Amino acid sequence: MISPAKLKEADSEDLSAFQQFPDLLNYSNFLKPLTDRVFQFKSRRFDFCRRKSHAQKMLLIIHFEGVIGNINKKSLTDENFQLVLRHGAVEGLKELIQNFQVALFSFLSEKSLKMAVEHLLRVEGICFDAIYTRV
Repeated sequence: MISPAKLKEADSEDLSAFQQFPDLLNYSNFLKPLTDRVFQFKSRRFDFCRRKSHAQKMLLIIHFEGVIGNINKKSLTDENFQLVLRHGAVEGLKELIQNFQVALFSFLSEKSLKMAVEHLLRVEGICFDAIYTRV
């Protein structure tokens, strides 16, 4: 159970600095996070847009690498990268997002993760309820 103090703190917190896609999403339509941005130095909230309509649905956490797709780079110093999605990933995600709260977890760098999520949001219309990265 979340304490009333934690709920009040979440309502007053300014999250605009942590909103990754303000040009694509109206963050005021989503629930605010009730957890700390960095959890025990293990994971960090990259983006949060939990749907009010799915607040009572079960949570599904999906690891990006290998499950949804991968980011290919020619070399470690190369700035160019290519998003490669697994066959059926988009269709599967669309179905899961209808029935669950879906959080994405990834080991990708912020730049690569933002590119991948922005593609899924802009091109495929897939919006995750939360996105976390490894610290």
